[in-house]
Amino acid sequence: MRAYRRFFEAHQAALSKLADIKAIPDPVTPLRLASVADEGDA
Repeated sequence: MRAYRRFFEAHQAALSKLADIKAIPDPVTPLRLASVADEGDA
């Protein structure tokens, strides 16, 4: 059970770190979404 708790805490830390990364505005993502939308229209 202790190993599971350690895994859970590490997972939560990774999730919060990922949330911090997503909070940073990424200039590449809108461009990527726009190109995907254009491909969908074609």
